[in-house]
Amino acid sequence: MNNVLPFLLRHLALLLVIFVFSLHSLQVWRVPYLDRLDAWIYDARLIANAPRTLDSNVVIVDIDEPSLSAFGRWPWTRGTMASLVRQLTTQQQVAAIGFDVVFAEAENPTADQALAYALQSQPVVLGYYFTSDRAGHTSGALPATVLKRDAQAQRDFQITQWSGYGANLTALTHASPQAGFFNAISDIDGVIRSAPLLAEFEGQYYESLSLALYRRYLASKSASGALPTIAPHFASRDESYRHLDAIRLTYGGMTQDIAVDNAVTKLIPYRGAGGPRGGSFSYISASDVLMDKLPNASLKDKVVLIGSSTPALEDLRVTPFDKSFPGVEVQANLVAGLIEGRSLTRPDYTLGFDIFQLLVLGLALLFFLPSLSAIGTIALSVGLATLIWFMHALMFTQASLVLPSASSFALIFSAFTLHVSQGFFMEGQRRKRLTLLFGNYVSPKWVSRMVRSGDDYSMQASNQILTVMFCDMRGFTQLSHALPPLALQALLNNIFSRLSHIIQAHGGTIDKYMGDCVMAFWGAPEPQANHAARAVRCAIDLQADIKSFNQSRSADTPEIKMGIGINTGLMCVGDMGSSVRRSYTVIGEAVNLAARLESLCKTYNQTFIVSAATKDAAHSDHADTQWQDLGLATVAGSNQSVHIFTVKLS
Repeated sequence: MNNVLPFLLRHLALLLVIFVFSLHSLQVWRVPYLDRLDAWIYDARLIANAPRTLDSNVVIVDIDEPSLSAFGRWPWTRGTMASLVRQLTTQQQVAAIGFDVVFAEAENPTADQALAYALQSQPVVLGYYFTSDRAGHTSGALPATVLKRDAQAQRDFQITQWSGYGANLTALTHASPQAGFFNAISDIDGVIRSAPLLAEFEGQYYESLSLALYRRYLASKSASGALPTIAPHFASRDESYRHLDAIRLTYGGMTQDIAVDNAVTKLIPYRGAGGPRGGSFSYISASDVLMDKLPNASLKDKVVLIGSSTPALEDLRVTPFDKSFPGVEVQANLVAGLIEGRSLTRPDYTLGFDIFQLLVLGLALLFFLPSLSAIGTIALSVGLATLIWFMHALMFTQASLVLPSASSFALIFSAFTLHVSQGFFMEGQRRKRLTLLFGNYVSPKWVSRMVRSGDDYSMQASNQILTVMFCDMRGFTQLSHALPPLALQALLNNIFSRLSHIIQAHGGTIDKYMGDCVMAFWGAPEPQANHAARAVRCAIDLQADIKSFNQSRSADTPEIKMGIGINTGLMCVGDMGSSVRRSYTVIGEAVNLAARLESLCKTYNQTFIVSAATKDAAHSDHADTQWQDLGLATVAGSNQSVHIFTVKLS
């Protein structure tokens, strides 16, 4: 029962941990620190696998400090922006232009119309943003929708919904072929890791700036110059299946599926550090374009994003790479990823995969942990964590799949902690129990050895072959009459303390003190293969210690003489006594014989006597010992003679 209860508690605790993490994976009850851990793991893999090379398809025209110095503070005049558009389309022959800015306020009808005229029939995508507030504020005009809600029949798929927007002037929206929102989505820690490709407003669907630019780029490569059409793609034909797994583009008789995550979002495939010095994208000062400092057609067939990296315009974002990342480069990474086919995706089976992973790990931990040592537990935990890490890293790099792993790591860590903590607690309880049981009989060193051995010790009586010793002070009666009580007490305490330390040093178990006699035995509670040899060596050291005591004693301290009897044989050992008092002791004929041998020390004038059984058992460990054969002796209470020996002491 003592072993079954900890076993059950450990398994129940681990099952509870698996259940909690499963609720997190099922999104029934989210554990915030697991979300943060998953985000940290994703960021680490993203940073480690980023190409960190200069993109050749996307260029950023930067409204930087030199541009603001040359053409005035932002916003610039409509005429300046019209000139910028004409330079890029006619002189540079770009494939597409995307504005990461909004023309929300009118300048004057003439100037606004001039910019609208410059936008007409050009590969320009205006930018705008959606908002989500109760008031539902709107400004400007939205572009045409790219997808009708009724086109999905009964399949109302999950998508990001907004209640307001800030868009461009109506004249500019009508003049521009396309417009796209540049909203990104911040995770709970404020970091931008993904952005929606489609969004819903009042039941209609609108495309993002990055998707619009990509479609415009594909149109520039098509002979017809027509924009690809957009349609939803579902992994299942079941009408109840609401997860949109991809956006399907159709152009020139071909189709292309762009994989998307939940709510039709896309993980941003960051190339590396951001900014003009980041090395991911070419930054060209807007002033250089306006002043015609670039060679003609130097930007031919490239996608150009117009935005700003200067902190003055406050278009900076927090990303896995930097806390001050230019917002325009967030869009640039999305467009570049779509063009290159660099697509990180959380598949629709993420939930099922995470649950399956937890169950497999849980079963492995439940099966193996209880039988492992501390080193084995560490090895198993580190091995499983390493396996999970490399498996997910392989799927990330080879298949561009982003799968959750925080729950798995947390399960391994929790199982390891539970196992070690319970082991530590059980070890403490076991040490306490053994100390209570045997602390008064054996030395602390032997109690520690018993704890480390891992064996289960008890006081239940059993028959074992042990070695027992009786050590008696000679002339105690005369001492008790010759010495005052306090002096006698001090002498006995001193002698017994010296004897006890020597007995415990040789691994003996002190049974009891009987007046002037101490009884000890070897071989229990901890098994000792050489218990007879230990007892003999102890007897030799006891005699040497008494001799040393006598030589150094004071004049008023009487000389101490000892008699020791040792026997090896079958005896009953265990917790014995009454309901009033109990003790851990040995009983039996072999014990009685040891007591009789101690009495024979007087008759044979020896310091200690051992039986033939003890001498034979100790002989292999005392090959150099000079044994003296004392012959056969008759002991009280027995009709049989006993062969006895002693050791010649130098």
